[in-house]
Amino acid sequence: MTDRVVSREEWGTIQVRLLWLVLETVAWRLLGEKGLEFVKEFYEEAAKTWLSIMEKDYGVVTKKAKTLKEAVENYIEVGVAGWLFRSKTDFILEEEDKKRLKIKVFRCPWSAHCIDMLKHPPFVGPTPFEAKSPKQLLTCPRIGCFRGAVKLLANIKCDYRLITSDPPKICEGEITVIE
Repeated sequence: MTDRVVSREEWGTIQVRLLWLVLETVAWRLLGEKGLEFVKEFYEEAAKTWLSIMEKDYGVVTKKAKTLKEAVENYIEVGVAGWLFRSKTDFILEEEDKKRLKIKVFRCPWSAHCIDMLKHPPFVGPTPFEAKSPKQLLTCPRIGCFRGAVKLLANIKCDYRLITSDPPKICEGEITVIE
């Protein structure tokens, strides 16, 4: 037994870390390559549910958008209001053109989850399990939810990918329009 007691703030962080780690591990293990599609749908639903809770329970209404960048900016604005994010300065959004948005994420609350995935990647698919490079398995909850916000707030069909990952320092990804 230890004298250490987990604080309330730490417990919240532990719960979130546990949720993401178990979700991704089970998705990859049971669904193999389709695990990524499952996780993308999960992130879209997470963004939708977050925005709904903020509006229904707290009266924070998210503005609709016309572009990728505007949708992510509007989502970030609500995220800061609801303490999902600490600050708008935790993100850099660079619009390459109307079809591509580069995103840099600093101080991500999910970085412990990504570090877990990098150190102990799950096996993929039903037996026989396939080993993948840990970086191939990262799905980026943050940018995945941003993609969901774009679909919801701007009604733009899009996809996303993680470009570089160096948690907890910075991760970079992009959202692109699907034609």
